[in-house]
Amino acid sequence: MENWHFWVPIGISLAALVFSAASWWHNLSAHGERRFGDIVSLRSTVSQRLTTIQERLHDAYMALHATRFRLRHLPDSDENKYDWIEEAPAHAKAVDEYIEEARNLRWSIEKLPANENSSHILRKLQLLEHEVGVLEHGADKLTRVTEAQDEALDQHDRRVAAEREARFEELARLARVEEKSLEPPET
Repeated sequence: MENWHFWVPIGISLAALVFSAASWWHNLSAHGERRFGDIVSLRSTVSQRLTTIQERLHDAYMALHATRFRLRHLPDSDENKYDWIEEAPAHAKAVDEYIEEARNLRWSIEKLPANENSSHILRKLQLLEHEVGVLEHGADKLTRVTEAQDEALDQHDRRVAAEREARFEELARLARVEEKSLEPPET
């Protein structure tokens, strides 16, 4: 016990080293768990956004093809009629490209390993998230176009229906007047 001045600081240093190593190991495992949680969360978020975009692109595809042939029925006074008719093939091609890009992104997400928690996978998911954002912007643009076309066509249909109803009412009124004039006079 005569060297206690030597052994006590060495013991304290060794205990600090053991606690430091245990803390490092705990932080490393917690970091891995956090990264795995980030990967799972980002993967599900990107997948959900991509599913929403695919649904919107499908709706835009159907709307563009449905309105494509109805656009020619718009009156010539409609300011967007000829622009929409000229842009219809380009919009259809853009929708097809976006749908193909969405399929490729879906395939890329599904191809990523699910059990790894490396920074490589996290970076790939972040890049895929950016690409989904770009795709979302394109879907927004196409959705605005289809909504504008639908609104213009609906207004035109309502106007035509109102004119048809007014003509029917006028014809019905004329028929009633004519019917009264054809009645024999009462004597």
